Amino acid sequence: MPMKLSDNVKQRVSQGDTDLLYKTREWQELREKILLRDHYECQRCDGHNGLGKPIKRIKLTKANTVHHIQEVRDRPDLMMEESNLISLCHECHDIVHDRTVERFNKQKPRLTEERW
Repeated sequence: MPMKLSDNVKQRVSQGDTDLLYKTREWQELREKILLRDHYECQRCDGHNGLGKPIKRIKLTKANTVHHIQEVRDRPDLMMEESNLISLCHECHDIVHDRTVERFNKQKPRLTEERW
């Protein structure tokens, strides 16, 4: 059963103010519940997900983020649904949101300028 948010919060989130959701007591409680459900383990690293291939790691990675499988801006009706939430580590959350391209493709600045 989804946790209830005020109509004001629902309206503002559906209008694009998604940051407001993450400040609510209801979200904080649900976030903790999901992390406990998933034993604070990244579900993508562990391979228990539908978010692409599992990452083969020697040890499990601690989850610190709760991810909406279907984005809040696309499906605000599912923003508090447990079945739409999964625990991820920060690195996997960035990968799922395609935020790692710049980080890994940047060239390191040269320490000294080559003069020949």
